[in-house]
Amino acid sequence: MGQKQSTDCKIEEEELQQDQLVVEEQQIPKQSLEQEKQQKQHFELEQNNQGSDIHQIFEEFKQLQEKKNQESQQNFENLKQELEILKNQITEYQQKFGDIDNLKQEIDEINASAISSIQANQSSLQKQNLDIKTQLSQIQKEQIQITKTQEDLKNIIETQQNLKIKLDQTQKKIEDFQAQQKNQQKNNGTSKNEKKNIPQISKKTNNEESSQDSVDLFLQENLSSQEMEKLTKSQLKAQKKQKSQFNNKALEFSLQKEENISLKESDENEGNSQLLKSNISEKSKKISKNSKIQIQKETKEFMDQLISISNQGQNKDKSKKKSKKSKI
Repeated sequence: MGQKQSTDCKIEEEELQQDQLVVEEQQIPKQSLEQEKQQKQHFELEQNNQGSDIHQIFEEFKQLQEKKNQESQQNFENLKQELEILKNQITEYQQKFGDIDNLKQEIDEINASAISSIQANQSSLQKQNLDIKTQLSQIQKEQIQITKTQEDLKNIIETQQNLKIKLDQTQKKIEDFQAQQKNQQKNNGTSKNEKKNIPQISKKTNNEESSQDSVDLFLQENLSSQEMEKLTKSQLKAQKKQKSQFNNKALEFSLQKEENISLKESDENEGNSQLLKSNISEKSKKISKNSKIQIQKETKEFMDQLISISNQGQNKDKSKKKSKKSKI
C-alpha cells in the first residue's frame, strides 16, 4: 500500500514537471534547439536515474492489478454460474410444488384445520373426563350402598344363627322336660283320674302363626292341670322371653323384607350397579324366606315332638289300664 502511494506521488511529480516545462515554453522565448536538447537530455537522464525504481514498482502494481482483475472476473463468472443454478432450482421447485404463495395458503389452511380439530378433541376429552369422574362418583356411592347391603345380609345371617341357637335351646328344654316327665311318672306314677283328664291330641298346627303362640296353645289344650302346674315359673318365664324374642325377630325379618323390596323398586333404573343391588336384594329376600321356612320347619318339628311326648304318655296310660283290668 505504501509503495502504491509513493508511485502515485512520483507520477504526479513528473506530470507537474512536464506541465511546468510547457508553461515555461509559453512564457520564455524559445531558446536554441541545442540548449533545449541538452535540457531534455538532462531531464531524461535525471528521470531515468530517479524513475528506475518507480518503473519497477509500477510494473509490479500493474501485474498485481491484472491478477486481481482476473480473479474478480473469475469470481464474477462463478457467481454468475451459481446464480444460474439457483434460477434453475427455483424453476424446478415451482414446477414441482406450484406457486409458493398458493403452497403457503394451503399450509395455513391445513394448520387452521389441525388447530380446530385439536381443540374439538380437547373439548371432547374434557367432557369424557367429566363423565368418567361422574361415573366414578356414582360407583363409589353404589359401593357404599353395596357395603351397607352386605352388612344387612350379615346381620340377617347372624339373626338366623341366633334363632337357630335359641331353637336348639328350646329343643333342649323340651328334651329336659320330657326326661323330667318320664322320671316323675316312673317315680310317682300317675293316677287314673289324672289320665282321664288328658284329652286326645289332634295334630292341628298352623305354620303361618307364631311358633310360640302355637306352643302355648298346644300346652293348654293337651296337658293336664297337674302337668301344667309342674312347669316351673322359670320355665314359663323362659317361654315368655322366647316368645318375645321370636316376635322381635319376626318383626325384624318383616322390616328387612320391606326395606329390600323398596331398595329393589328404587334401584330399577340405575344400570349395572342397580342390577347388582337388585340381585343382592333378591338374595336377601331368599335368605329371609328360607329363614322363615326353616323356622316353620323347626316349629313343626317341635310341635311333633310335643305331640309324640303326649301320645307316649297316653299310650303308657292305656297300657297301665289294660294291665290293671287284666289283674282285676
